Amino acid sequence: MGFNPTGREVVHLNIGCGPGVFSWVLHDHMASRNAPDSVVYHGYDHCANMINLAYRFLYDFPEQYDFRGECDLPQIRKDLMGQNFADYNVVVTFGYALVQVQGDPAALEEFAVLIRCLFPSRLCIVVAADAHSGQRREVFGQQCTALEGALHNSDVVLEDSCVLPDWRSIMFARLNME
Repeated sequence: MGFNPTGREVVHLNIGCGPGVFSWVLHDHMASRNAPDSVVYHGYDHCANMINLAYRFLYDFPEQYDFRGECDLPQIRKDLMGQNFADYNVVVTFGYALVQVQGDPAALEEFAVLIRCLFPSRLCIVVAADAHSGQRREVFGQQCTALEGALHNSDVVLEDSCVLPDWRSIMFARLNME
């Protein structure tokens, strides 16, 4: 399921971005490949304070990067829909947000709509990770399945996916349009 960003622009959508940890990770990964400026980072979090914190951390970061944080769902949807990602590699990341919306199918549908805004794209991968194990890992697996259903309802399918076994709550997937 490889991700080779060489020679392509990358757009990153971090759903439930909090202070922007996944953006930092992707920035570091791209910097290790000598391509730190080829990524546009979008962060969505329903909590305005988390977006403010992400910007605060970014301003103290040794290297500035193009981060666009938003707590207003209609606004980020509009921002994404106003762009053409046909020649981009897309990375979508989820942290705790996937588990946090358990029992709220409307939230998963909203996440799927945001992801749908990134199509058409050259490549779209999703990485979801939660720091817990045990019973919460079961919830994580259920939420991954629920996200797959929400994506399908938005005409996006998991072309290839893997939920890692054992104690980890990690999922990788390649997405495509139906």
